[in-house]
Amino acid sequence: KADLMIGVVDGLGARTSVVYEPLSNPDVHQRSRGHVFPLRPVTGKLWVVSEVRHDDGLGGSTKNRHRYEGGVTDVTGVGFLIHLYSVGYMAHEPALARYFAYLNLFVMFMLVLVLGASFPMMFIGWEGVGLCSYLLIGFYIERKSASTAANKAFIMNRVGDFGFLIGLMIFWTSFGTFTF
Repeated sequence: KADLMIGVVDGLGARTSVVYEPLSNPDVHQRSRGHVFPLRPVTGKLWVVSEVRHDDGLGGSTKNRHRYEGGVTDVTGVGFLIHLYSVGYMAHEPALARYFAYLNLFVMFMLVLVLGASFPMMFIGWEGVGLCSYLLIGFYIERKSASTAANKAFIMNRVGDFGFLIGLMIFWTSFGTFTF
């Protein structure tokens, strides 16, 4: 097509491209799909999303893919509340910096888990959340109960890893890709 506009976003080896085309009849389109990109002041035309492609960087790509991105709000919102509560609750601790380092690392890996564009990225987030759970549960190193509980969490996470890896293998043999 001669009259197209393409936007590309790259990140972590993945690429998302959006193709816009001029809209001839905005009223009909708004009633049918509702994805109007108003650039009339810039180009004199209304543009519409005609195609969305996502390439995960691992050989899999999808077309017209729409995901729920509310997980970011959920993770950051709950993470903010935990941080806010922790400021008062942990104020007396001498190792406060270590606690908040673990907590921030946990939130980061939770975001990787939620935002991963493929199952391997999701698995990296899963592993990071498991590591941070171990570190946070065992925060009071000097207490026997904390180290025992951290070890139990670590072992249970390995059981979950085994199931996750089996699921990955089944998914790969069934679909030949790791994308959602």
